[in-house]
Amino acid sequence: MTILKDANVLFSEEEKSILQEVMNISFGNAVAELAEIIDVLIRLSVPSVTLVSGKDFQRDLANKIEITPPYNSIEQSFSGKLNGYVFMIFPEGSEKKLTALLGDYQEHLDPVEETRLEKGALIEIGNILTGACVGKLVDVLDENVSFTPPRLEMASSPSWQTPLNLIGQESVVISVKTEFKFMAHDINGYFFLITNEESLHWFKKALHTFMEQF
Repeated sequence: MTILKDANVLFSEEEKSILQEVMNISFGNAVAELAEIIDVLIRLSVPSVTLVSGKDFQRDLANKIEITPPYNSIEQSFSGKLNGYVFMIFPEGSEKKLTALLGDYQEHLDPVEETRLEKGALIEIGNILTGACVGKLVDVLDENVSFTPPRLEMASSPSWQTPLNLIGQESVVISVKTEFKFMAHDINGYFFLITNEESLHWFKKALHTFMEQF
């Protein structure tokens, strides 16, 4: 697998550090907003930034997920000067715990209604995290984006087919990963923000403009 370590041509170490700091702010905002809604302590890992070739994107993403399948995956795309995708990965079983955290759990439901509530809980959590994180990111970088509706997949392994169809084999993918844990509730998951070369020029300029404020 080709992780692009010669990033100075595309994304310098300084720019990666700036991006990591901006993502810290954005992810922190997302977690704070979610914690306020469901009143639970959430621990967030330091975001990691990777540049990877398009042909290795799917394998690289899968290698970063340290939970056992099957998964629940939530995908949402955003577009503007910054184009990309957000993925959230939760292990199977977390949907029941998230439903309870949101106050939607009810006893003696028929299986169809129970599944509907669980899917709704996953999508709601995904919407909150994506909106707060990406919203704060583009706010910090003085830009706006629009979102597609989230897509939920409950499968043995996420397919990530949508971005694969739009990411060229020879393109460069910027992947930002963080892990979050709902403390005292045994729920953990991963949040990935993915963008590609088309956004790279704007991204680099926006990061430097951000740093010039300080």
